[in-house]
Amino acid sequence: MKRRVLVTGGGGFIGGHMVVLLSSMRPRVKVVSLDLAKGPPIPRVAQVACDLMDRAETVAAIHAIRPTHCVHAAAILGSGCDDNPTIARNVYEALLSTPSILRTIDVGSAATFGWTGAMDCPIEARRMPRPDSAYGRSKLLQEMEALAVASRGLHVVRVRAFNVLGPGQPGSLMPAAFIDRVLAGDPADVPGHRDVRDFLDVRDLANALRTILFAKNLASALFLVGGGQGIVTGALALACLAALGKAAGAINASEDRPPSWSVADSGPLRKLGWRPTYSLADSLRDQVAALDL
Repeated sequence: MKRRVLVTGGGGFIGGHMVVLLSSMRPRVKVVSLDLAKGPPIPRVAQVACDLMDRAETVAAIHAIRPTHCVHAAAILGSGCDDNPTIARNVYEALLSTPSILRTIDVGSAATFGWTGAMDCPIEARRMPRPDSAYGRSKLLQEMEALAVASRGLHVVRVRAFNVLGPGQPGSLMPAAFIDRVLAGDPADVPGHRDVRDFLDVRDLANALRTILFAKNLASALFLVGGGQGIVTGALALACLAALGKAAGAINASEDRPPSWSVADSGPLRKLGWRPTYSLADSLRDQVAALDL
């Protein structure tokens, strides 16, 4: 059976890498990107413009596409992130009434866990989420929308991604924000310089999503995706300077709060055969190269 995979937010950071990866599976897979507007042409990918905040428009678009699989990667990061649950509800309600759909992935975030410390790591999927940011709360509410339609028959697998970086990373995230400050000649501020994070290349995340999307037997309905290695944020900043060809200089680090830790237990996903393949140096090199300096 030929698979028709719908990727919402296909013009964005995670969704964009997802459609490129899936397009390499042609002709066995047909890829459709659903986003607010059509972007530059992507080889072997059909693009459909749709306002996912509009329920009727979303239903009509998804029913016309007739997907067998869906990766819901559309999300708002900053101002407006409160709309994430509504977007998810519109997408999932449309999929629920689409007879062809076999499996859907809800792309979530480790931000749903909130503050965690060294003793909490590696974080397991069974850990109770306690989001402490507007974005984290919006992603948890998005997951609740996924669980609601799952109880009504839609096969939804939830994925919480940890600290995704790589080519095309939004400028509000680390390390893109730090790189932008360095290139602009601004002070090299590193908020939370002692925090430990599990950084994951966006291309490794896309491969993890593909693995989950087509796995024959899933033992879990929730997967955590991370590189599996805790990296101190200050060390990441130094690695950014190296990738930029800058001399390692002083990093402004004035915070004295206790460091937070966020490292994933991706064991269940590894049992499906997935492994991260991009090193931190690879990710930063390619992220800087994508800036076309």
